[in-house]
Amino acid sequence: MPKKELDETFENFIKRLELKPEIFDSIEATLLNKHHERKNEIIQSSIDVYQTIAALKTEQKAKAERLGNCADQNNRKNQNGCQGK
Repeated sequence: MPKKELDETFENFIKRLELKPEIFDSIEATLLNKHHERKNEIIQSSIDVYQTIAALKTEQKAKAERLGNCADQNNRKNQNGCQGK
């Protein structure tokens, strides 16, 4: 069946549907629930991203401090095993 014919058949089917008013309430509730679920998923994803960024910044700061400490110690004749780290 060609796509155009399938589209027309489907469109005609939809146009002939007769839905009771209470069906619309159910559809609306379902759509709102899906919307809220998706919104919550997006919020949680955003929280996860910010937590990951914070953890990476903390890790970056700690590594920079260790590197700085090692550089200082290397300047004082490689004390406390910082050589090569």
